[in-house]
Amino acid sequence: MRRGVSPPNVIDVVTILDFAPKMILGHMGLIRPAEMEDIGRGLGLAEGIETALTVSQRIGWGPMWAAPCAADIALFSWIPKTTLNIFADNEPAGIKFAQACAERWGQVRSEVLIHLPPTSQDWNDAAKRLAA
Repeated sequence: MRRGVSPPNVIDVVTILDFAPKMILGHMGLIRPAEMEDIGRGLGLAEGIETALTVSQRIGWGPMWAAPCAADIALFSWIPKTTLNIFADNEPAGIKFAQACAERWGQVRSEVLIHLPPTSQDWNDAAKRLAA
């Protein structure tokens, strides 16, 4: 196992496992490339940094945060006076956890919009198809 430090405001420490580079051990919190003060009244949340960067850079939506896995979206904490835009994977787990988050935020009367990619299972794949 190797440990490395990534750029500030992305994630403090990244653990890279030689045998499984995308494996996550437990819940890791959030990857927050945008600061709290940049959020304003709207925040985008996606599963995985690749999807969050795709939505931000290729689709032009921001600010974006990333959850390491779909289950972390369901656990996402409420932020007062913020509309949450979840860019979910268009597959059963992605939809299930996005809906669970929306229900939790709805209990405190906050708006949540769930966006699903039109042509594929995740936003990264959809952006690649649209660019081709």
